[in-house]
Order: sequence, then structure tokens, then C-alpha cells
Amino acid sequence: MHIVVIDASNDDITSDGLLDDSIDFVVNGRFLTDTPGSTLAWDRYLHGKHYITARSVPEMVDRILSKLGSESLERLTIWGHGAPGRQGMGAGDSRFNIGWASLGILICVVNGQVSESASLRRLCGRFSWDGRVDLHGCNVALHHSGRHLLRALCDLWQVPVRAGVNFQHSHDDDRFDGPVIEAFPRQGHGSRVHLMNRGSQ
Repeated sequence: MHIVVIDASNDDITSDGLLDDSIDFVVNGRFLTDTPGSTLAWDRYLHGKHYITARSVPEMVDRILSKLGSESLERLTIWGHGAPGRQGMGAGDSRFNIGWASLGILICVVNGQVSESASLRRLCGRFSWDGRVDLHGCNVALHHSGRHLLRALCDLWQVPVRAGVNFQHSHDDDRFDGPVIEAFPRQGHGSRVHLMNRGSQ
């Protein structure tokens, strides 16, 4: 099963249902976008996929497991704001300036440990043999901290974890903007990190 997760706490959703940013979010079960004509594209994007919204990491994991039931997770795609080494979930539009723990940031590495690891560990063993995770926040894979985060998640879940280096925009085909970094698990060793092609899916 392919599950798409959207950070529902994003402050770009205004009272009139419009967005002020390039990331598309769901309100009341419908994608909203500030790009004319792309709602239909998002409908095509979601066809055959399951999507959820969440305002925290524990809520995200609960909803993923509920969607999965007895099925395996083939692909997990997470949409939310990002920063080098940080992927937001429940962070809203804070741009990660304050209150990391209280905002429920999806993952960053703090003192060598993945934040929210107790919740995230519940997904261990739920991925299929060819499962993978795509983090679609901006700049998540940038710098050493970005690669460190990808390795840590890959080691935790034992599946490839990808993220982009550049600012990211929503695409109806899951494409990343610019270079993509992937952490890939190795038997008996820690994960390795490599650069993928630009605009990878």
C-alpha cells in the first residue's frame, strides 16, 4: 500500500481555504492548491493511493497503522515543511524556529537519537520487501545533518529513505525538485547514502 501523509497543521491554509505556499494540503478530505488547474492533477496523483492528514508524529503513526490493517507498507510519502535534517509533522508554518518537541516535529536527530523514535519504531516490520520512504519537505537532505537524518531513519526502518536537497514544490507524479539523496540499508552494516538523479521519482 502507498500511503501519503500531509501535515494538517500547516498555517498556509487560510480561513477562505487558500494557500500562501507551494505545498498542497488537504482540508475536509479535499486537496487545496494555489496553482490553477492542479486540483485535477492531485486527484490523479491520489488515485490508487491512500492518504491521511496528521497534526503530530504519534497521530501520523496511528493513522498509518489503521489504514494498513494487515497489509504491508510499500511506500510512505510525507508532505510538510522542512529544513536541513528536519521533516515537519505537526509543525505548522513555524519554520522550525521554536518549540521542537512541543511541535511534534517528525524527525530530526538530537544527541544522536531520532526524535519521536518511540512512535516511529511502531512502523518497523510493516514495510514490504521493496518498501521505501520519501520525505518531501524543503531542504531536508541538505548538509551533513540531512544525510545523518536519512541514515538514522533508514537504520530504524531498514528501508531506503529519500529526500531532496533543494526547495520542493508539489508535483502530481511525486517528483523531487533538484538533487535527491537516498539512504539505503546494507546487510550487517549501517546504511549508505548516495546521490540520485535530479528530479527523481
